[in-house]
Amino acid sequence: MIEAIGQTMISEILPEKPLMGVGSSQPAAGFEQWLGNEIANTNTNIINAENAVQNYVVGETDNLHQVMISISKAQTSLELTAQVRNRLVEGFQEIMRMSI
Repeated sequence: MIEAIGQTMISEILPEKPLMGVGSSQPAAGFEQWLGNEIANTNTNIINAENAVQNYVVGETDNLHQVMISISKAQTSLELTAQVRNRLVEGFQEIMRMSI
C-alpha cells in the first residue's frame, strides 16, 4: 500500500534549514539583493567594455577579438537587465489592476 506524503514524512527527509546560495555556505539572498547585484554586474560589464574600446582606440591593446567579446557581454547583460525590469513593471501593473 502506498501512503500519502505527510508533513511529518517531509520533515524527516528534508530537515528545516535556511536555503543556501549556490556554491556557498551563506544563506540565500533575497530577490532585492540579487537584483541589486545583477544591476551592479551589468554596470561593471558596461564599464569594462568602454575601457576595452578606449584601450583599443589609443593603441594600448591590439586584441580586437577580446574587445568585441567585452562589448557583446555588456550588450547581453544590459538586454537581460532590461527584460527583467520590463517583467517587474508588468507584474506591478497587473497587481495594481487587481480589485480588492
